[in-house]
Amino acid sequence: MILKAADENNDGLISVEEVEHLLERIGAADQLSKDEIETIMKDIGIDQGVGVPVKKVKDFFLPPKPPKGK
Repeated sequence: MILKAADENNDGLISVEEVEHLLERIGAADQLSKDEIETIMKDIGIDQGVGVPVKKVKDFFLPPKPPKGK
């Protein structure tokens, strides 16, 4: 999963710097500025300026799975 790959230090949080590194690795560093990344992370719910929990990012971007049997 790309979110796990972004969490370079495996602390369960994705920091602005980790997002920047991910964008560099996939050749998209010029797509978002640091300010834009920070704004997105604040909208998701930045965790005390350290990073956003991987689960929170996943929940923000991915729709919930429908209940089984429906």
